[in-house]
Amino acid sequence: MNPRTPSLCLASLLIVSACSGGGSEETSEQAVDGADTDAAGDESSADLPFSGSGFDVTCATQVPFADTAAYDGAAAEAHPTVLLQKLDDNNGYSRNFAELPEGWIVEDDDDFDDNSELSAVQLVSCLLAVDEIETGVICELELDDGSVAELEVVEVFYDLNIYEAQTATLVGTEQIAAAGTDCPSFVFVDEGQTQYRNSVDGDQLTLALADYVAPGGLVVDPAELPPTDSGYSRLCDAQVGFGGAASYVEGPGPHPVILLQQSDSGLFSKAGSDLPEAWIDTDVAAIELVACSAIAETVDSGFDCSLEADDGDISTLDLLIPTYELTVYEAATGAVVSTASIEVSTPDCPFIALVDEGQTELLATPSTDDYAVVLQSVVEPA
Repeated sequence: MNPRTPSLCLASLLIVSACSGGGSEETSEQAVDGADTDAAGDESSADLPFSGSGFDVTCATQVPFADTAAYDGAAAEAHPTVLLQKLDDNNGYSRNFAELPEGWIVEDDDDFDDNSELSAVQLVSCLLAVDEIETGVICELELDDGSVAELEVVEVFYDLNIYEAQTATLVGTEQIAAAGTDCPSFVFVDEGQTQYRNSVDGDQLTLALADYVAPGGLVVDPAELPPTDSGYSRLCDAQVGFGGAASYVEGPGPHPVILLQQSDSGLFSKAGSDLPEAWIDTDVAAIELVACSAIAETVDSGFDCSLEADDGDISTLDLLIPTYELTVYEAATGAVVSTASIEVSTPDCPFIALVDEGQTELLATPSTDDYAVVLQSVVEPA
């Protein structure tokens, strides 16, 4: 096993008591029983859990809550959910607080005597770890006291089970892989811990839940905007629009666009900064179109690129030529406007590139002209 030391690996030593983790079956049962003995004048419903965490019994033993909202998967409306997770056999289900699109998650309010906000829940989403693979990659993490903890990266595979809250009927199951061998920049380390188990991020959960919570690219919040234009990558991942974006109406244009290109890590990042000036707007509310360039396939170019690192070392990487699938979405609705294939016309080595330790391949990228030729017909048609 080869040690891998990240450039910034700060960790805090956190000793967890034996009573930590998800709620036990006893606690969950008490919550359900307590709801059945509703006191006079108490605003709590007899058919709702006391808090969002109480939906753990729906995940564990398919207990329904009759006073939650009815779910109709065919309805073109938002289907709010609560999200819980069970990471191992030693703990029960507990709340997952991943960052999801506005309006998807029903949160507990500050009035603990009134749980009526949970009546809006239509779906209970339950993330369950079902398998894992030890990668052999060791991360060396410096703790607050100066000592070093060595943790092996573990890839974890999850089932995401989605139930109707009102009936506990299984609506669907999605598989999510928390794969990869990257060391974390920051992590809490328990005393005696020897592994770092990858976790599912908000983008993966958004993509997995989109067809259930926001079917058909539904806009959940009609005023929502991303904090920066890069936040429009949500359309690339989950086809969920931002209701506060400018409306797109087919016509002469120009229609402001943001171009997001997928890297070999699977993430979409901003590209096309030198597209025609009239096509670009720095105001996130003015963007009408989101162009997502996803890698469809790659072939070996037969050429190598030699890149000099800051320390003077030379890295030699195989240059791969990808074909990209360019999908253009309406920013406000998530509706597809057009699709096209993008070929890399000039597969040259870049002047500068970010190269990870141990990386052996490098992707060629389309030029601005490659993109402009395809985007012209929707952004500023003749």
